[in-house]
Amino acid sequence: MSDNGQEKPKPGLWRRLFQRGEAPPRPVESQEIAPELESAEPEQAEDEAATEIAQAAAPELAYEPEPEPEPEPIAEIAPAAELEPAPQKRSWFARLTAGLSRSSSAIGRGITDLFTKRKLDATSLDDLEDILIQADLGLGAATRIRDAVARGRYEKSIEPDEVKAVLASEVERALTPVARPLTVDRTKKPFVVLVVGVNGSGKTTTIGKLAAKFSGEGLKVTLAAGDTFRAAAIEQLKIWAQRTGADIVARDQGGDAAGLAFDALTRARAAGSDVVLMDTAGRLQNRAELMSELE
Repeated sequence: MSDNGQEKPKPGLWRRLFQRGEAPPRPVESQEIAPELESAEPEQAEDEAATEIAQAAAPELAYEPEPEPEPEPIAEIAPAAELEPAPQKRSWFARLTAGLSRSSSAIGRGITDLFTKRKLDATSLDDLEDILIQADLGLGAATRIRDAVARGRYEKSIEPDEVKAVLASEVERALTPVARPLTVDRTKKPFVVLVVGVNGSGKTTTIGKLAAKFSGEGLKVTLAAGDTFRAAAIEQLKIWAQRTGADIVARDQGGDAAGLAFDALTRARAAGSDVVLMDTAGRLQNRAELMSELE
């Protein structure tokens, strides 16, 4: 019988025959599971302990911000450089005076260096002549000054001041015959100034200076670019005309100089010009055939 009073059914015949030697199934006891539960408890405890350690160490491992870089020192700003005032525009006479002063200084320095504690000999005379030629005194003037210095002083000691005195005397003697003022005859209108000379002697520059002089005196000036062989001469004269306020008559390079001279006179008369300054090329007083072309 069972525990509740009911009669337990008996096994059948076949069951009793074939399961006679088998032991009944063993009931599962709670004690067999207990060790597994006990083994799980330590693992859980270890996890909790690791969590507590990590939380305890967290403040120590907290992120520390990098220190801010120190501010760079402010560079001192240098004071602005004072602008140099623009050079004042000088008159043509002031520029001419300055140029002559430079030439005079160069000659004076050369003579002083040449004749300081030195006797006058052939070599020193040749060097003196070279200095004078380089100063644009011309070959003839340089030769005359050389001979005047050597007269009575050869193979003798000579002071630089003696040479300068001879130089001044010879220059004065050479300029006296031609030292006449250029006076414009106002009865002849236009008054024509024909500038001749060898190439490179300064004809175009001289015309520019004369144009500035006459314009400053209140005269109306016309420039004629008669040097049709050198392109730079035409452009140079155009610049002078612009600077001095003068009229200019010019043609292309290689044009007929005689035709240009005629056009310049025609336009000067029509414009009422007082002076015509005519540039030339390759025309000298000893070339009558070339000079007659411009008549």
